[in-house]
Amino acid sequence: MDLQGMAEQVSRRRTAAIFGLLAVAVLLVFRIREAPPSSANFDKGLIAVVAGLLPAVGMLLALEAGLLLVASTPVFRRRSEGWTALTAFAHLVFLVFAVMDHRYFLATGSRLNAELVIYTLRYASSMGGILEEGFDLQFLGAIALVLVSVLGGWALSRREPRRRPGSMASAEVLLLALAALILLDRPARVEVPESLLDHMLAGGEGAASDIQAFGPYERPVFSSEARRPRDIVLIILESFRADAMGAYRGNPEQSDTPAMDRLAREGVLVENAYSTVVHTSKALVGILCGGFPRLNLEIDEAEEGGLPLACLPRLLGELGYRTRYAQTADGAFENRVGLVRNMGFEEWRMREDLEGEVAGYLGMDERALLAPALEWASEDDERPLFLTLLTSVTHHPYQVPGEPPVEGQATWEDYRKAVRHVDAAVGEIVTALKEELPDALFIIVGDHGEGFGEHGIWGHNLIAYEEGIRVPLILYGAEDVLPRGTIGGLRHQVDLVPTVLDIIGAEWEGRLPGISLVEPKGHQYVVSSCWLRRRCIALRIGDLKFIDYYDLEKMEVYDLAADPEERENLASFYPRAVLRAAEARLRRIQADLESIYLGSQRRTMTRLADFD
Repeated sequence: MDLQGMAEQVSRRRTAAIFGLLAVAVLLVFRIREAPPSSANFDKGLIAVVAGLLPAVGMLLALEAGLLLVASTPVFRRRSEGWTALTAFAHLVFLVFAVMDHRYFLATGSRLNAELVIYTLRYASSMGGILEEGFDLQFLGAIALVLVSVLGGWALSRREPRRRPGSMASAEVLLLALAALILLDRPARVEVPESLLDHMLAGGEGAASDIQAFGPYERPVFSSEARRPRDIVLIILESFRADAMGAYRGNPEQSDTPAMDRLAREGVLVENAYSTVVHTSKALVGILCGGFPRLNLEIDEAEEGGLPLACLPRLLGELGYRTRYAQTADGAFENRVGLVRNMGFEEWRMREDLEGEVAGYLGMDERALLAPALEWASEDDERPLFLTLLTSVTHHPYQVPGEPPVEGQATWEDYRKAVRHVDAAVGEIVTALKEELPDALFIIVGDHGEGFGEHGIWGHNLIAYEEGIRVPLILYGAEDVLPRGTIGGLRHQVDLVPTVLDIIGAEWEGRLPGISLVEPKGHQYVVSSCWLRRRCIALRIGDLKFIDYYDLEKMEVYDLAADPEERENLASFYPRAVLRAAEARLRRIQADLESIYLGSQRRTMTRLADFD
């Protein structure tokens, strides 16, 4: 290498070092500013901040090494300005993402990843309000700091160094080695290729598991008409955890849900009901289709041919029901219209079809559901009605209609206000519909819960604790089949389809993962999954609860009888063989659930091949 080439190489390493050091300084200042160490334990707090920066520093070192390797390519070897511009842009993107990731972590307790970023971009038109609700001057200040640092790095890199170091050791290799040392021990997200999983399940749908039927599925085929046909009203409560309802806390005088508490006292309260997946579009599949959704981020079930399950609207349609659906949330978000159509509903109304006060970035005053509900209930049609209504105000940002938006990070008290609004609206809807449909069965169920930092997690998508997966479930108006009282045991959203078919007296053949609530005994175990693919999944057997993080973190074990708030992780007290057995069971269940969708894909591909 000639002297000029050596000088350029040293200059570029100096430029990379300037940008890298400034980036570390920005991250350190930002982290301390967002979560400053306490004065009492400043040293420990500062060490914790620095330790928390290690993954970001590892990625930064890898970025520096990559940029220096790019600098040696023919394209940039003689284009110093172009390479410097690339370096500035790369550091700008890195720092902006690092700032957003940390802000997201402070707000939710979990980290951003490529899937979430792509998902947000895909639904940007519907989710723009999220940015509006969460944007504040602190975030603006952090981004301004990033821009100043990048511009400062650019200015410093243009200055000639007073002296050039003589050593020409391979900085690229050193940086990559340091990055590897930092990142090597970080938990990696292990993905099982679907082609391999498909091969493992080649024995047929459900062949991966011979334990209790949570995965095996065979479409119900009716062998009789409904002997006890009746109108059915299903009300799904958005982001509604069980303990938000007074009936699940012993009906205290200061309950936020007096209307639904009354329905629980006059009807049937299911003590322990669990969600399928802690995300609305996925949970709707469990509630309305009697089986698990696909355990991935994409809402494949809303696409054409993406829902191989025979859902309750379609099944009831075969029994002579008219099927209607309405929600106060945006129908374009996650293609809810496509999902509802695939489920077999004949008619639907979304937020854009309703009249009422908008609340938050996705929802509307629940009372807007009353007009279409009464219209359908009074139709000149002798067929029984299956009506599904989905609320929205208890979804983030928990804005109550008629009140100003919640400022800053929402609190439990903000959520309680939204709960009170939804309860009052549900009470009005049930009272009005009861006059039009006096013999109707009303089912009220939560889609999933909501976390408020009880375990360092806010929201619902990545939470497998009880506040996220245990939901309210009330049946009102079916005293001839289900006497007033409580139903114990482990119950699940997938139980609703066989329960409805049981209550209306329809005989069928097939195989569903759910157990009718008319049956005195519930499940041996229940399963609930996080939204993102292979992120976390919970298994409850009796009072024992296992949470598996798919090797991202260590398994957690809780005794819900002694520790209902899941404060003491008992994993270290159990033999490794017990934990491995629980892990193996969960993996087999997960594979079993996937097999339904992979089997459907195989059949579709076979039909297309035959057509060709």
